[in-house]
Amino acid sequence: MFSNDGFGIALGWSDPSDSAYPGWRQRVQLETYYRLQLTESWQLSPDLQVLSRPSDPNAEDRPVWVLGLRLLTEF
Repeated sequence: MFSNDGFGIALGWSDPSDSAYPGWRQRVQLETYYRLQLTESWQLSPDLQVLSRPSDPNAEDRPVWVLGLRLLTEF
């Protein structure tokens, strides 16, 4: 297709301080995307994020999945 197709992956970790956020938990986040160069001026990027668990102690203790889609248009 076009030469600007691309792929990315990231891993993040957070450990909220007990003094600022008492009871909050550590969490791990994984994000990945693929960028498709559809035309010279359009890029489409589907995205997937997975949070190991929300930091908030009141949230359910299970992974959270987030799907995204971005369209970049240049004029």
